[in-house]
Amino acid sequence: MTKSTIRLLALLVFYNLVDIRLSVAQEQSFLDSCLYNVENATNDREKIEAIEFLAERFCSTYPDTVIHFAKKGAYLAVKLNDKKRQGRFIHNIGVAHTYLSEYSDALEYFLNASEMSVELKDTSSLSITYTMIGHVYRYIGNLDSAELFYDRAISFKSLAQDTVALSHYYNNIGIVNMMRSNYDIGMEQWARSLELKLALGDSNGAAITMGNMAMYYRDIGNTEKALSYFLSAARIHKNTKDYEGEGLVYDNLGELYMMADQPKLGEVYYKKALRIFKRIHSKDRVSRTYRNMAKFLNLHEDFARAYLYLDSHLVINQEVINESILKDMDVIKSRHAAENSALKVKNLQIENELKDEHSKQQELVRYGLMGILLLLVVFALFIVWKFIQKKKDNAIISAQKSLVEEQKVQVEFQKNILHEKNMEITDSITYAKRLQNAMLPDLGEFRALFENGFLLYLPKDIVAGDFYWTQNVDGYSFFAVADCTGHGVPGALVSVVCSNALNRAVKEFGCIDPHEVLDKTSELVEGTFCSNEEEVMDGMDIALCCFNHKTKELFYAGANNDLYLISKNEISIYKAAKRPVGAFSYQSEFVTHKIDYQEGDRIYLFSDGYADQFGGERGKKFKYSNFRKLLLDNSELDMNDQKDLLQETIIKWRGELEQIDDICVMGIQL
Repeated sequence: MTKSTIRLLALLVFYNLVDIRLSVAQEQSFLDSCLYNVENATNDREKIEAIEFLAERFCSTYPDTVIHFAKKGAYLAVKLNDKKRQGRFIHNIGVAHTYLSEYSDALEYFLNASEMSVELKDTSSLSITYTMIGHVYRYIGNLDSAELFYDRAISFKSLAQDTVALSHYYNNIGIVNMMRSNYDIGMEQWARSLELKLALGDSNGAAITMGNMAMYYRDIGNTEKALSYFLSAARIHKNTKDYEGEGLVYDNLGELYMMADQPKLGEVYYKKALRIFKRIHSKDRVSRTYRNMAKFLNLHEDFARAYLYLDSHLVINQEVINESILKDMDVIKSRHAAENSALKVKNLQIENELKDEHSKQQELVRYGLMGILLLLVVFALFIVWKFIQKKKDNAIISAQKSLVEEQKVQVEFQKNILHEKNMEITDSITYAKRLQNAMLPDLGEFRALFENGFLLYLPKDIVAGDFYWTQNVDGYSFFAVADCTGHGVPGALVSVVCSNALNRAVKEFGCIDPHEVLDKTSELVEGTFCSNEEEVMDGMDIALCCFNHKTKELFYAGANNDLYLISKNEISIYKAAKRPVGAFSYQSEFVTHKIDYQEGDRIYLFSDGYADQFGGERGKKFKYSNFRKLLLDNSELDMNDQKDLLQETIIKWRGELEQIDDICVMGIQL
């Protein structure tokens, strides 16, 4: 592929992006508001609607957050038996993975979403999902598959009526043909798209297509046609008051004339672009235009003016960097303010109550003084009356003081009762922790199985939803790390059910293959939670291994929790099924993987608590990519030293932020 083709495709991607015009601070503030609505929803219906809005709105700007909450939304949709919403959440997870360039995961979720749309006969949603699958295949260079899914997407539309969908179809197929170097066919498709957009009155869409066509003609040296399309696009942007689009066209015209060896005309259009960008306060665009002017004037050996424009670029670029830093600081401040808002409101309420009480006392004093002044005026005639009145006033004040003291005693009494109740609850939970610890395998058993290994177990609360599990049956050793729904007391209750189900699966039912163990465990958990009229939609994510002591073979199956293998300074990921253990209707099945290992290799089982912990300078998630890098970079350490490093790293990362979930990591050197 030629350099001009690569350059053209880069610009095509630019012209097809959605322009989010909110500033970073505004976007963060809007996200915080949406998160508040999710956390403060009074019922499942309100919560799922709040999550749905968040997942639709922030796919491009906060994809990690969307993935986290869309999964919760999918669970709620199953609980509410809302399959259409469940499919939309799965689709949104795929979109978020696309923005993260995680195309394999994106395709998996899009295909699941498409299967649900087929089941529901929802052709509108199916068309949108097929289009997204086409985009993903296009991004990874599989153009045949991209064209196939674009064709499938348009097959559900009535082409005589849905001309909007047809205009997008021609645009997408045009891009595919351009990437295949079928430039004539690509331009023909774009021309059809342009004709439809003009007929529909889609001015901005037409201007973008004109810009794409103009850049193609510019890159193949057809200055006349490029100029014609650029000028047409500029007129449309000007008429629709899309000043940024108009400025971008002028910037491209400047480059066109510079490439055509007409630097004076090129500089004229660059200056037009500068005037517009300055008027709309787009410092980033101003900086880039100065840089382009300096580059081309340097090529034309006008070094003096090239230096001046380069200097202007550097000055404004530094301002953009400084403003970005200030915006980041504002985001941190606003987040801190939001965290303390509830406390401030409570303090304000107490302050207002004290002010009201003080105001009442001042009012009483004021009435007393007025009475005294009046008595002084008529002292001689009403001396006896003054004495009686003063006595009454004192009685009122005394009664009020007594009332205040009585209320104070009552408040203190209620406070003591609440403290005692809290202590009783805490004692009960602490005792529950002892029971849960008794349920967990003894560390001596773990070390007997694996001499060189570690367990990092950090519950969020006194009791936890995460747990680790081991079992020896007839020459087989089972070991697992599990993450039950929720944390604290609810999570601990679910963990008891799930741990018991695992024990029954291997001991009572004799399951050996990991995927059979998970199938039977899921069946037992569902049976436990659905044993009466009230159905509980809870379960667990798990990474489960089985080691055959006779053959030295190691097998793994997982539910949402992957397994990492480090061998010869390389890390391999064994994927889990995209479903939990428990009462959730998912299409994917549990699969057993045989782990190909050599002596000295290391495996890691873990819950999502480590990677999902917020922290660092920007308060973001630690992420699985950083978790894998941390394991790989320190794979030469002794296992106990590696455990200490993992614990120190996550504590330092979290800083003063709250731990958001239970953390459990199991590492074993084979």
